[in-house]
Amino acid sequence: MVLVVTGPSVGVVSVRRERAEALVGHQWFRHRPTPVATALALPIDFFLVRPPFPPGLTRDDVRIFTDGSVLPLPPTSVAGISISWLVTPDACGRVLLPAVELAELLTSVEAQTS
Repeated sequence: MVLVVTGPSVGVVSVRRERAEALVGHQWFRHRPTPVATALALPIDFFLVRPPFPPGLTRDDVRIFTDGSVLPLPPTSVAGISISWLVTPDACGRVLLPAVELAELLTSVEAQTS
C-alpha cells in the first residue's frame, strides 16, 4: 500500500462526489487536471493539490486535509473500500494543480450552477 502524507508539497481536498464530477467534467479542468482518487463506497473524491490553501476553500461539501493526514493511494483497498484513480497522475503529467486554482474552479462551477 502506498500512502501520501499531506504537508507543504502535497495537499488533499475532499469534495462531495456530485461536485467532484462537475469539476472533473469542466473544460477548464480537462486542460489543467490534477490527480483525483475515488472510493466508490464513499460519497467523496480526493483531489491532490499543491499548497498553500486559499482562505474560504472549505465549504459544506469541500474539506481540506490537515498537515500530517494520510490518504492511501490507488490501487488499494482499506477496510473493504476500494480506492482507484478517477484522474491518474500520468494524465496530469505528474503535476499537482495549485490549491488556489482548484478554489477558483470551485467558485466558477458554483456560479454556473446557481
